Amino acid sequence: MVTWLPYYLVHDRHLSVDSMAKIAAVYYLVDATSAIATGWFSDFWIRRGFTPTLVRKSAMAIGHTTAAIALAGCVLAGPHTYLPWLLIVGAGSGIGGSGIYSFCQILAGPKAAGRWTGFQNGFANLAGVVSPALTGFFGVGPLTQATWSGDGRGLPAAVGTLPSLAEHVRKSS
Repeated sequence: MVTWLPYYLVHDRHLSVDSMAKIAAVYYLVDATSAIATGWFSDFWIRRGFTPTLVRKSAMAIGHTTAAIALAGCVLAGPHTYLPWLLIVGAGSGIGGSGIYSFCQILAGPKAAGRWTGFQNGFANLAGVVSPALTGFFGVGPLTQATWSGDGRGLPAAVGTLPSLAEHVRKSS
């Protein structure tokens, strides 16, 4: 989101740089707030006796499903109706991403948690460097328009994650 959201808002939604900065800031605020709130709610349910696996996988599935559905709504929305969908994508991203580091800490255990978290963060940041370069290499304009324009060509990418998310929740129950 950090790398493509400003470009998307300016070039595909035709916002001024000032408007883009305000909308992107609201998006990032919604994302961060929902991640913090989900962490608090996850701790609440774990303290009430639910397993950490069920709570965290459920939060991840709910968040990513919400983001995928809202992303489809954003693709189909017009110039005056995309903003609520975009903010719902932010909420879903925050909810889905709230437990990312807790998964690796649980899997690695106390002796290797720092190393695993460092590798995870390093690879995630590397993807943030490589993805914009590849997008630029393959042509930003056509790629962005094919993914985000109102003709619906981006819907398979938005909806394609739903079956795997449902399977993760089913397995953790």
